[in-house]
Amino acid sequence: MDIARHIFGIGDQPHKDWVNSKGLNFIELLLIQTIEPGNKVYKTLTEILEKEAVEVDEEY
Repeated sequence: MDIARHIFGIGDQPHKDWVNSKGLNFIELLLIQTIEPGNKVYKTLTEILEKEAVEVDEEY
């Protein structure tokens, strides 16, 4: 979840592009995170990051 927080905390174009490349919308997720209680968006990004980490590990 720390990396998910990092992605939103930095919020630069490469991070926005990465989120958007996953079929998500960075701005919408940021708004959801600030409006809704809990860490739903962070958890969603964490799941994507974990899945990608497994895919990268399998490649190597």
